[in-house]
Parts: sequence; C-alpha cells; structure tokens
Amino acid sequence: MPGLHADQLLLLNDLSSTTSPTEWSVRALRIAHPSLSEDEIMVMPMGTRDTLLMDIRSATFGPRLTAQQKCNACTEVFEISITAEEVGLVQGGESDTSYHQTVDTDRGRIDIRAVMVGDLIAVEHIADEKKAAQTLARRICSSEMVQIDERDMEVVTKATENLDPRADIWITANCPECGTDQHFMFDVTGYFQTEIERSAHRLMHEVAEIASVYHWSERDILAMAPARRRFYLQEATPQ
Repeated sequence: MPGLHADQLLLLNDLSSTTSPTEWSVRALRIAHPSLSEDEIMVMPMGTRDTLLMDIRSATFGPRLTAQQKCNACTEVFEISITAEEVGLVQGGESDTSYHQTVDTDRGRIDIRAVMVGDLIAVEHIADEKKAAQTLARRICSSEMVQIDERDMEVVTKATENLDPRADIWITANCPECGTDQHFMFDVTGYFQTEIERSAHRLMHEVAEIASVYHWSERDILAMAPARRRFYLQEATPQ
C-alpha cells in the first residue's frame, strides 16, 4: 500500500491535538483506507487496528522503527530497533481467529468478546481508571453485571489478552550498559503520532523556506514529489 502523502501527514498532526488517541487512529485508518467505513473500524478488534496502523506506518516511514528506552536498573538510555514482524503485528490468520470466549466466574459462565475500537472510544474519556475498567468490562461481557468484582475482573482481563494478543504488545530488550532485561509496552498509536509530528514539523519548515523565496502556496509545495521539494529547498537555502 502507498504511504501517507505530505498533506495527509500535516492533517493527522493537526488532529493529534484535537482528538483522543483512539479517535485519531480511526481518522488515520479512514485517510489511508477510504474504503473502510467508520462503522467497520468501530467493530474492529484492537489488534487488527494496530496491525493496520503498522502497515500504514511502514509504508510511510519504512519497515524498521527505532525508539529510546531508559533502563530501569542503571537509568542508561539506549536505542532499540524492531519491525512489525518481530512484534507480531502482521496481517494473516485473522479469519481463523475467534474473538469470543466463554469463561467461568463466581457468577457463573459468561461470554466475553475482544475489546473493539468503539469500546475504547467509549471509555477513554473517563478519568477514573477503575470506573473506565468497569465500563469496558460490562461492554464486552454478555451478562448484565452492574458491578464486576476484582476476582472476576482478573478473569475478564486474562480472557481479553488471550482473545486478541496483538492488542497487548510487550517488547523485551537487553540494556547494553548493565545487561538487565527490560520489558515495556509498545503503543502503536503513540509511536506513530510521534513520528508524524516530527515529519510534519520538518515539512512545515520546508514549506516556509520554499514559500519565502518562490511565493508558492502550501498546497502546491506539498503536492511536489519529495525529491523535487528537496531540490527547491536546497536552492532556497543560503549556502
């Protein structure tokens, strides 16, 4: 699939300050995949959403991504480098996956489904974490439970992890300074937003430099192929 265009990167960067992370991810999917309706995205399991986001990210910025991690033992900051394949965020096999499971709780057997995009949007504005977790659990459980106790919550949480393992990606890295293994969660949306922010700032700088010399519009400059834009930027920048 083609990567995001320059004007799309700027639009998504603007949206990151006015939408929640999950709402932003919906907009990113709609921009990159116009054939996907918002309704289809809302019922998409989180692991499927993250896999699609990684596809868009790889097409835009390349297959390998790098990030900095602070060692919990010696506080040394080191760099890691991973690909979508290495963290399991690749397409394939979704049609064989069941996103429903029946589990035993203190209240009897209940059916649980995987967390979907619409579920997260419904709770991510709830400031109280316990209330948000309760609301989310009630949405994905078949039984009409007004309150879910701590023991049953553990059962529900474990079931959702088993149903959609790609929604909960953890990375293990070894600190090169002290050798301690580090385990941290990989937030696809957050990482993608950070990359887009850096790219958008670079693009806006290029537009400002070129426009100040040639007086072309932002739209015309962004419509240029990257190689042509770099040429005009070099010509516009004092040597």
